[in-house]
Amino acid sequence: TVKVRTNAVIDSINQEISMIPSVEFIDVNTCLKDAQGGLADSYTLDGLHLNFQAYAIMAQVIKDYL
Repeated sequence: TVKVRTNAVIDSINQEISMIPSVEFIDVNTCLKDAQGGLADSYTLDGLHLNFQAYAIMAQVIKDYL
């Protein structure tokens, strides 16, 4: 069975995780979104898997947090 995870569902799950007191949550999702709230085309080749540029941006977000 394939479970579909839309961006809205992922955002909701991330919001729940970020509210757990014992969890440090780093939002690396928002910086990769387009104006409609989906994964920006420039960060993927197939609409699902991230490309090198996306991982570089995520790494910088994490580095800035640390």
